[in-house]
Amino acid sequence: VLSSCGDKQPEGTPAVKVNDEIITQETIDRRFEQTCAMYGLDAADENIAYLKNSVQEGIIDERLVLQEAARRGIQAKDEDVQALLDAESKNYASQEEFEKNLSYLKFTMDEYQQLAKEQVIFNTILQQETDAMEDIDVRAYYDQQRSLGSFLR
Repeated sequence: VLSSCGDKQPEGTPAVKVNDEIITQETIDRRFEQTCAMYGLDAADENIAYLKNSVQEGIIDERLVLQEAARRGIQAKDEDVQALLDAESKNYASQEEFEKNLSYLKFTMDEYQQLAKEQVIFNTILQQETDAMEDIDVRAYYDQQRSLGSFLR
């Protein structure tokens, strides 16, 4: 469900194409089930069918960010992924309890590890974007735009 970007074509029914990456209907359905489990919702409830579209949009957004990260050469370091997994598992009395919770949320350990890897990548790209924003001189930009008549007076 949380496959990384690449040329490998996923198995399943193609549902959405994000640039050159295919997202399968099975991926969307799996993530929908996981989302329902996280929020204690019944995936079969017709009243929450709208949520599947939101899940699909979320997957598309994730793929776009991961594709941009790949374009920038951003990769998750194994030690950063492991640190994230360790921090999460410390919230449970034992590894067994942690894995039991993952199962309740309909995640396999492999899926959760992939999720952690993607989270490290998201954090890295977010930090890069935050650093870039700090480099902008907002006052100088405002003054320049005002002198050009770009702002309403």
